[in-house]
Amino acid sequence: RAGPSWKGRDMKRLLPVVAALAAFTHAVHAQPAPASGVFLYVAVNGDDAGSGTADKLFRTLHCAQAAAREAVASAKAVTVGIGEGVYLLDRPLVFESADCGRRPDVQVQYIGVPNRPTVLSGGRRVTGWARCKDNIWKAASPVDDFRQLYVNGKRGVRAGGTVPPGLELVGNEGYRTSDLALAKWKNLDDVEFCYLVVWTHSRCKWAAVRPDEKDKTKLFIAMQQPTFEQARTKEGVQVSMPAYVENAFELLDEPGEFYLDRPAKTIYYIPREGEDLAKVEVMVPALETLVEVRGTPEEPV
Repeated sequence: RAGPSWKGRDMKRLLPVVAALAAFTHAVHAQPAPASGVFLYVAVNGDDAGSGTADKLFRTLHCAQAAAREAVASAKAVTVGIGEGVYLLDRPLVFESADCGRRPDVQVQYIGVPNRPTVLSGGRRVTGWARCKDNIWKAASPVDDFRQLYVNGKRGVRAGGTVPPGLELVGNEGYRTSDLALAKWKNLDDVEFCYLVVWTHSRCKWAAVRPDEKDKTKLFIAMQQPTFEQARTKEGVQVSMPAYVENAFELLDEPGEFYLDRPAKTIYYIPREGEDLAKVEVMVPALETLVEVRGTPEEPV
């Protein structure tokens, strides 16, 4: 099983990003709101059928943005106040020239509540959990494919384990193994071998598992191409023997691990101690981009 070292390195890479976002948030909160102009309000318990006033708040940022774009045509200042809470985006929030660039004299601000958590999320909630065997629970996946899962904000771990016994490298095609049970694994083309070579962390997917042509007492793991051959022959460091294997239902055996059965659109998870899946919030990612800014010299933002 993979140790926690590479996970720690991932977190260290995120720290500068978190610091930059914190500084940005502080700068936004430090901006004074205009004393006059158009004020629009958004809240997680609002209603997009409303007008965006303090007593008829919008529910989504996209609806507030559409109203702000209309207001920019005549107002000198537009302020969108965003209430505390988590806002699940069904598509990226895109800022273009229509948001204020065509009138550079107009001040447009989107402001959260100071010192309160206001979160834009590209995730989807996973609900409807049911026990399927032992301590393994399952639920329908709201997303076709993903590689991350969070339970009450704590990152889950994809099901993984040690490499099959008696593993032998067979050129740039794959591996030979004495573990005959692999032939019964499901969704073999989603299973990944993971490699820790010097400073690299590489992943290569399986393609198929079949009887080995030279030794009928063993199985041959064919790797997906051309990925594997490229990983074996690229400049610099090349992959050889994997450090561990990941993303198989058959490897799901520890609390905090999850597995996505993509064809069945079903998530499997083993709860950690104290986690009640009827009460916790389980999130999986759906959007890769939350906010986009699109401008040109002729049509600036």
